[in-house]
Amino acid sequence: PHLLGWHWTLSTLLGAIRATPLPLALRGSEEVLLRLRDGGTIGLDWWESPPERQQSSSKPLALVLPGMANSSRSLYIRRCMARLSRAGFRPVALNYRGVDHLEVTSKRLGCADAWQDLPEVL
Repeated sequence: PHLLGWHWTLSTLLGAIRATPLPLALRGSEEVLLRLRDGGTIGLDWWESPPERQQSSSKPLALVLPGMANSSRSLYIRRCMARLSRAGFRPVALNYRGVDHLEVTSKRLGCADAWQDLPEVL
C-alpha cells in the first residue's frame, strides 16, 4: 500500500506541514498593496522585484491565484512561484481582500466573487 494510505494521521500531518505559512524572514518576495476604487485592499506579492524597481524585462508575467483559504505566504504557493521563476516567468501572487495578513478596508471580502477585482488589478 501507499505510504499515505498507511494511516490517516500521517496524511493529515503532511498536509498541515505543507500549508504552513513561511516566516517573513524566509520570504524572497516583496508585496505591494493596492487600494481599489471601492476602498478595498489587495496585495500583489512579486517573486522578483516589482516592475517600478526593475528595468524592462523580457520575461512573461505569470499571475498566481491562491485558493480562498491561502495566500502567497503558503508553502505550496511559494514553491509554485519558484518553479515559475526557474521556467523563465516573472511570477506574482494575488492576495485577496482580508485574507491572511491583509486588513479589511471595505465592505467586500475576498470570497467566491474575488475574480471581480481582477480587471482593476490587471
